[in-house]
Amino acid sequence: MDETEKIIDFLNESLKARGLESTGAVEAAVLLDEAGLLIDDSSKPGEPLRDLLRTGAIAGASKESGRWVIRSTEKGGSAVIPESDSAASAAQESEAPDMTEGFAVRDGGDSLPSRLSIALRFVFSLFFLLVFEVVRLVLQVALLYQYVHLFATRRHSELVRTFCNRVTVYSYKILRYATLNENEKPFPLNSYPEDLEPPEAEVRFD
Repeated sequence: MDETEKIIDFLNESLKARGLESTGAVEAAVLLDEAGLLIDDSSKPGEPLRDLLRTGAIAGASKESGRWVIRSTEKGGSAVIPESDSAASAAQESEAPDMTEGFAVRDGGDSLPSRLSIALRFVFSLFFLLVFEVVRLVLQVALLYQYVHLFATRRHSELVRTFCNRVTVYSYKILRYATLNENEKPFPLNSYPEDLEPPEAEVRFD
């Protein structure tokens, strides 16, 4: 028995045990992942199973209103979808965008992000922009302190200069993430960034 037949038999048994006639792709993918028959993709739940469904290899599977439905193929269950119909469904899918589970497939096969993932990135961006405002205030206070120190001693504070250089890099990383120019979330959700450039060796006022 090949892997595809094992998956079909497992799904039939699962539907029978739960008294169901059909299930969706994401729910079936969770069951298959837990059984170790088809490892799911955590970033795109159900995508490995949907890839298999698109080939028409899973009997009893069809697209209904843009979503995959997997029906029992055992006797006494729902009607089995003939292989030719599954192949036809797969052919139709190649001609139209796949809106399954919040993703749309472009003609080139690339997946568009779900609205949920867009919303999450937007929320994170708002959070880091608030952090940026706090960081901006800290930099302003540090700058005022540096110049007060300069006027009083005619020497700059190397500690404050180094601190400001690191905070500036952090601000830069926040803006790159918020403007979609970088995908790695800034500190504290990742490590604090290293200096992009060290401070110049000499401070001049000419």
